[in-house]
Amino acid sequence: MSRLATAIADLQQNERQWEAFTTVGHCAVLAPPGSGKTKLLTTRMAYDLVSEAIPPPQGAACITMTNEAGGELRRRLQALGVLPRPNVFVGTVHAFALSSIVAPYARAAGRLGIADSRLASEREMNLAFQHAFVNVLGSGADPRFVRPTMDKVRRLADYSGTPLLGGPDIAALARCYEAELQKHKTYDFNDLMRHAVEMIGEHEWLRRLLIATYPHLYVDEYQDLPPTLDALVRALSFDQAVDATLFAVGDPDQAINGFMGTRPELLVELAALSGVRRVNLEINYRCGEDIVQASLQALGQRRNVRGLNDGGDIVIEAPANGPEAQRERAVELVREALAEGVPHEQITVLAQANEERDLIVDALRAEGIPVYARSERDYGTTPVTMAIESLALYAATQPPPAQGLADLLDTWQAVLRKAIDHDAMTEIIELLTGTSPQSRLLTSLPR
Repeated sequence: MSRLATAIADLQQNERQWEAFTTVGHCAVLAPPGSGKTKLLTTRMAYDLVSEAIPPPQGAACITMTNEAGGELRRRLQALGVLPRPNVFVGTVHAFALSSIVAPYARAAGRLGIADSRLASEREMNLAFQHAFVNVLGSGADPRFVRPTMDKVRRLADYSGTPLLGGPDIAALARCYEAELQKHKTYDFNDLMRHAVEMIGEHEWLRRLLIATYPHLYVDEYQDLPPTLDALVRALSFDQAVDATLFAVGDPDQAINGFMGTRPELLVELAALSGVRRVNLEINYRCGEDIVQASLQALGQRRNVRGLNDGGDIVIEAPANGPEAQRERAVELVREALAEGVPHEQITVLAQANEERDLIVDALRAEGIPVYARSERDYGTTPVTMAIESLALYAATQPPPAQGLADLLDTWQAVLRKAIDHDAMTEIIELLTGTSPQSRLLTSLPR
């Protein structure tokens, strides 16, 4: 039995998952943590493509909010037998907006400014913010706290100067920052999304073209979409003349990006639209029932969610002497778990803010405890780091997977922005398959 057939058979064992999988037309799946929503999404998309429910030359777009999630979706779809197709997109909504909307059609849509510009680098965005900050606010505020508020103003496209968004000064800062980017013929992700949404809203020909290319949309973690991105998805899914079929999964209770301007209630509103089938998943496969019930109690709301298994332990530690004491206790708990034989990869430490996370990382490493922390301080999420991680995972898997090597090599060539010569390609393959002790794999990285 193929992996896809096995995955479909698994969904048949869960009445609600099967209901969502077999829905015809728009479907919004509201799912608690550990309920298998990503498996449901990828199995549905893979079935639609492999069974030719989406026959060539029709295509599909699977959209998420982060590069990590996009990489995971691609790996799962590949494992289910989905082969690359020119009109099958799997990645972030920002990548979709750039590659499928703004880059190819901005000039035809009359957006000459962005058509003649490029996406700014992180350094260019930081410089633009610094200049705008000095011009508008001088030295009277802390930029570490101002920038998140400015970003929220721009994600919500709300320049009214409301006190809830920092007042008139922050609105002016947002405008000045945008002007700094435009002065250098650059734009950032918020500009990108604003132009993409406006282009789709203004031009029926563009909506029709995109829907003809991607008549099926799949959206992962819908609750993390801010209003502008929600507007983009709805514009493609509910056009008056012709629309794409939408399959969306998410959980409003898992929305962690409210500070960025996301509105998790948009998923609930989507599920309530006429013509959308709402399906609520109820089984948590990841946590014991005691943990599920404790989580629901902390949430303070009733949910029809149950754990697949009984049990689960929750122990509350409450050091009374502030963050430093909490960090010390967290390190002590990690040491105790390791001493009891718990594998490193089964230990997770969560922190409320990036700064606190970095302090905990430093404390653990000072104890000689290896820590994996995805942060800009160590290294960020970029196409290069994601490609390296994928190559490392392939090389560490024994025996190496029978499929996927060709796609990894194509991805690496795309990262390098050039073709790899025969000798280098042979060396990479030997390294990944365990037949070569060393390689010059990283020597040609773009600077």
